[in-house]
Amino acid sequence: MDRRANGGGDPFFAAGSHRGLDLEGNPRKGLRVDLRVIAALVLAVVGVGCAGTLACPPDRACGVAAWQEGDYSVDHRVAIAPLVEAVGPGATPEVLSVSPQAMYLRFDLAPLAEAAHIERAVLSLDPAPAWRPSGVPQRLIARGVTSSWTRDGILQGGIPAEEASPAGEVNLPAHARGPVRMDVTGMVQGWIAGAVPAEGVAIEATGTGAAFVGTGANALRERARLEVVYR
Repeated sequence: MDRRANGGGDPFFAAGSHRGLDLEGNPRKGLRVDLRVIAALVLAVVGVGCAGTLACPPDRACGVAAWQEGDYSVDHRVAIAPLVEAVGPGATPEVLSVSPQAMYLRFDLAPLAEAAHIERAVLSLDPAPAWRPSGVPQRLIARGVTSSWTRDGILQGGIPAEEASPAGEVNLPAHARGPVRMDVTGMVQGWIAGAVPAEGVAIEATGTGAAFVGTGANALRERARLEVVYR
């Protein structure tokens, strides 16, 4: 499997645990803490689902991204911006079938309300259970949407404006299937800074396309989402 479709071996979003930091933000040698355990403890003690000081209402999908060994201090926070709307010819609550025709995704950015600076943002997509690669390599491309859009408008043939340059792109292997982690840091930084409209993302795939888990997944960790580290 092409490592670029999995963040290229990026330790920040690699599955696993995060090495602990001391009070000055330096790595503690020999100490490894599984963030899933931390998240469970936080949920059990104070009843919040988003990292840092952001409260997570019961009706909002929140969680903690998997990351480790990153060059981040105790001042950094991790948050999830969940997918709230997907519109396109292959979009259902269960499956996002991405093809050469663009699909439009909108995210709940409320968990980033206290973010002053975005350090890293990744578009995270898990493959739909029934989807299998076609045997031909493909490329998944994401572009920031710069004009307003509605579900009805898209379904009636409307096409919102997009950034000319991709916000991110990854290779999809010909025969292997696995989670996709696409770096879209610049796009999210522009949203938070107010430099570009936060109108969502248009994604498309070359070739025969691919299918990912939509908003209807029971497990929050499998839903399409933005995984963000901020200060």
